[in-house]
Amino acid sequence: MERVKEFDNSFTNYLFVLKCAQNGGNYDVKDVMESVMDAYETLYNKIIKQHENGDRQVTYNITGENFVSLEEDLAGLDDAFYREVAGLSGYILCQQTNKGFEQQYYSEFPWKAPRGRELHQENYNYMDEEYRNSAMSMMKQARKKFLELFQSAAYKSGAAKNIISHMITQDADFMAKTQKLFH
Repeated sequence: MERVKEFDNSFTNYLFVLKCAQNGGNYDVKDVMESVMDAYETLYNKIIKQHENGDRQVTYNITGENFVSLEEDLAGLDDAFYREVAGLSGYILCQQTNKGFEQQYYSEFPWKAPRGRELHQENYNYMDEEYRNSAMSMMKQARKKFLELFQSAAYKSGAAKNIISHMITQDADFMAKTQKLFH
């Protein structure tokens, strides 16, 4: 369990830096998805490097000194990754809820809408579960593609972020829904 917490903290720290640094703190789901994949690749490479000479020694407050195998480290990273993917779903749900309430509020009180804020008058489903599921599915597919590419001679650093970015931009429906939800 301590192993997983270490990776969760790494993901969380990485995402926090992204949120604060990019675009003045303005980010959308694409930025978050790219960040998670970039963090996954960074941590994956770090784990592989740490195990070049076999199992690595770790020290924890509760259990003391121990040896961790490559498989255990990678399993901990995968657990942390899947928690981040679930967190991504929660992030999208929060944005959907906020946007849905905002649209309802400003349609009832249009004079209170910020200048330049475009209200979507069409019947748009802000609680679109399919959109959340698509994001989670893309992340899982991107992880799988990254792991396949990592084993090949074609692997280059930055591949994970490029894989998810390409998947997102190639899905016109996902991009259109992202635009409505985050802008």
